[in-house]
Amino acid sequence: MQARAAVKDSVLLVTGNVGPQMAVGQMADFAEWLQDHRYWRTRVHHLYVQSPFMLYLYLKDDAGKMQSTRIVLGAMNGFERKLRKMRTFLENAGPAIEGKNYTEYDLRFRGQVIGR
Repeated sequence: MQARAAVKDSVLLVTGNVGPQMAVGQMADFAEWLQDHRYWRTRVHHLYVQSPFMLYLYLKDDAGKMQSTRIVLGAMNGFERKLRKMRTFLENAGPAIEGKNYTEYDLRFRGQVIGR
């Protein structure tokens, strides 16, 4: 395996069921994308892979520690669209979700963010 030159100033922590092919493919692509997107790079704590079709993203709190809230990505395909949708939701939902203690946001459904 060869390291990618574009991923250099931080390391994406990935846990779970990650094989070599996924690590140098989808995970490396995601890590490169994070490097170019400050909004998410500063918020992502780690990625947990349950299976190639079920991935969870854990965010950081203001102190840089992992939050209890997780984001369900499902499969990695379309992660850019899914995270764009999540950012729009977080930036615009403010008062609508204030006081609600969601522990999970599910991004697997087109056009929806489902809080649980």
